[in-house]
Amino acid sequence: VRAFQSALFDSIDEVLETLEVEGIDAQAVRGGHIDIAQSEAGMARIAVADAEVAHLQGEINAILSFVEQLSEVNVAGVEPMTSVTPMDMKKRKDEVTDGGIADIIVANAPVAEDTSVNYQVGGTAQPGSDYDTLTGTVILPAGHSQITVAITTIDDDVVFLPSDMVVADWPARIGTVDVDEGEFVLQGAPVLTLTEPVFTITLAVSASDRAELEVGQKAEVHLDAADADFTGIIATLDETATVDQSGAETYEGTVEVEGELVAVDGARVTIDVTLAERLGVLVVPVAAVLRSAGGDQVRVINDEGTISRVDVTIGLIDGEWVEVVDGLRGDELVVVDVDPEADTSG
Repeated sequence: VRAFQSALFDSIDEVLETLEVEGIDAQAVRGGHIDIAQSEAGMARIAVADAEVAHLQGEINAILSFVEQLSEVNVAGVEPMTSVTPMDMKKRKDEVTDGGIADIIVANAPVAEDTSVNYQVGGTAQPGSDYDTLTGTVILPAGHSQITVAITTIDDDVVFLPSDMVVADWPARIGTVDVDEGEFVLQGAPVLTLTEPVFTITLAVSASDRAELEVGQKAEVHLDAADADFTGIIATLDETATVDQSGAETYEGTVEVEGELVAVDGARVTIDVTLAERLGVLVVPVAAVLRSAGGDQVRVINDEGTISRVDVTIGLIDGEWVEVVDGLRGDELVVVDVDPEADTSG
């Protein structure tokens, strides 16, 4: 209570000091009352109307009267009252932030009036030949923050947005895409490649294999990814070799297949080329032919049940079978293998 009384008395002095600084003529009178002079300077500074002076004076005097009453309280020997209340101060997290900035900030507000905007169109497409020439200026209507500029191609009158336009000799097909969605692309970096609308099968062979290949030869094409087989022919073959960085020489060519080839660029294929073909010929298993420097022979079983060797001339070899051009009639029993431990007594 004593501390409170002291603070209130200090407040009276502070009020008088403030009034003096503001040029208001006031003084403390009996009972702690303050009389405010109604001078022109005082009224100009605090703008108090005549009707409000008595009311304000009464309120201030009531406060000072209460202070006088507190001085009548006997506080001798009374210890000051204290109170401690535990409180946790609000603390921010110890982390670096962007200050609470919103994720998306709209930088440009809609224009207040119709505004002329200049723009430029970039890229490899040429105005006047690939698409209709644009003016380079557009009016942005009042209340809008964006406007669409339509680009019209000359060939087929297809309308594209600037960010969607791809110009190519039609028909064309997207071959490979070099970037992923959302990836940052540097100016001038390739984004995609355009290729022919029909897939082309390319083969690359060594010099020894090139010597056996000719344009027009039949080929069987197996598409590994789709596990599909196609019949085709060799359409083109290079006469000169392509040399890579390691010095290896390869000869390239193309294969045309029958039917629609459903694939993607870079898909792996296996090509089997028919180098020669014989129809209606006599063949025996490759294991039945005994090859030596003196010539080729085949073992046959005669009418007496004995084995004899017959000289033969062989032709094409295809996997497990070999063509016999001369030496056999076709009705012989050919021996493929002999078991030396077999019992022939019975």
